Amino acid sequence: MITPTPSSAPSGRDQSILFSPFGVGKTTMAVTASAHCPAWISATVAPPPADAPLTDIPDLAWLAYDRNALAGFASLRLNVPLLFDLSTVAPGRIVEETLEILAWLKGQSQVTGAVLDTLTAFDTSLGIRHAAKAASNKMAYYDAILGDHMRVYAALRQLNLEVQLLAHTKAAFDADDAAKAKRVALDVPDYTAHITGQAGARYKADCDNILFLQRESAVVNGKKQTRVIARTQPGGGIECKVRGGVVLPDKLDADWRVIRAAMGRAPLTAV
Repeated sequence: MITPTPSSAPSGRDQSILFSPFGVGKTTMAVTASAHCPAWISATVAPPPADAPLTDIPDLAWLAYDRNALAGFASLRLNVPLLFDLSTVAPGRIVEETLEILAWLKGQSQVTGAVLDTLTAFDTSLGIRHAAKAASNKMAYYDAILGDHMRVYAALRQLNLEVQLLAHTKAAFDADDAAKAKRVALDVPDYTAHITGQAGARYKADCDNILFLQRESAVVNGKKQTRVIARTQPGGGIECKVRGGVVLPDKLDADWRVIRAAMGRAPLTAV
């Protein structure tokens, strides 16, 4: 029998999907979940101070399915020691390698979070892995992709870590005017995280947060400033979800430190 715990106790097991078009700032937001994230990393799109030291982020494990997923961290003066470059893994081994990493993470006490960057690229690898099935049996093809996703989904559920699933954006439905009118009436989103078929719904249902990221620009003290913001509330054709998010405004800085503070949570401390 498992041990009961009070619902008010923090679990440290939040799972979140961060999705946006290419290059908006998902990866930079993800690193703000680290207790070691330096102050110069924020929602403002700007270079670090000239004298910023190279800072290690030892508490996040990064499963990088995108090619050169953390290439931009060098200019931000960040280093992630636990970077697993899965972009070099053949599709036939991508699931097995992922499961081995997730199993290894169970024994790493210094790690508090795992980032899958991006789940869209992982999904693409699964499509290649099962491509031979597509020509003869389309349903078998999609079933095989879903089955592999569910193996990873099950492994993620066993982790006592904060999990961030990064994804690109896709249209949730075809752009049919009549269907669009019905979706508006039901407040069904037009845009969602790019993950194939039923797998996307399974990951989303298990998430505490689904946040859409976008950039906004304004003139501050005579200078143009660009910030990355996170949409926290559903509506406007964008899929969003925050458990306990009734206390949040519709938009917040795309920074976990800001979001935690807005939700009344204690800041993280480095181990």
